[in-house]
Amino acid sequence: MYFLWKRTPHGSIRVSYDGMADFIRHFLTRKSQFCSFALKDGETALMTLVLFSKDGVLESKVESRLNAVMKPLGIASSIIWSSQGSPKEEWHEIRSALYRSPWVWMSLASAAALVFLAGWRGLFWTAFWGTSAWFLTKGTSFLLSRQRAFAVPSADRR
Repeated sequence: MYFLWKRTPHGSIRVSYDGMADFIRHFLTRKSQFCSFALKDGETALMTLVLFSKDGVLESKVESRLNAVMKPLGIASSIIWSSQGSPKEEWHEIRSALYRSPWVWMSLASAAALVFLAGWRGLFWTAFWGTSAWFLTKGTSFLLSRQRAFAVPSADRR
């Protein structure tokens, strides 16, 4: 994919996404990783880089290095850092998504109604037979797909 950088009287200058990505990766440290970039055309092109860092201490060093490399090329760079976050933050996001999921509330309400109507024993046997049916279906579909793979010869064996 090519980005239009600028138009000149002699034609237009375009930048290859893959070439620029490789160029940027060359200037990154081992603890930082290239994710993506976008380029806005103009006399001084504005490039927005998305990078991932495992070490927040090196972020400013990488930023200054990339800005120093891009400036002579006529590209002003803006860097956005992404991070995985801590396990505590990840759990908070998962929990928030679960609270908003109608499937979770449906399952909880169904289980509560089943306990109310059939008791704990009814909940146990319903869960047992439902889980058994799930494993039986998965096993059968796995065996059928394996059998189909053996029944149809591959192109090199024909």
